[in-house]
Amino acid sequence: PKSDVYAFGMTAWEIFDGRIPFHEITNVYIVLREVLDGKRPLRPTHARDLGLDDYIWEVAIDSCWAADPLRR
Repeated sequence: PKSDVYAFGMTAWEIFDGRIPFHEITNVYIVLREVLDGKRPLRPTHARDLGLDDYIWEVAIDSCWAADPLRR
């Protein structure tokens, strides 16, 4: 399902960043609001050193979070 694709993108981000997405927000309801408003985690700055180049970011991670589930 499309929700699994979204979850994969978040899991991949977590692997590269080493923290859970939206780690800086402690209120789960605020996290939910941020996600529903289209906010997504930024690419970790150090991830390029681990092989997360522009192409991989765009195709394998960022595209997983498309607002339109049919574009995931």
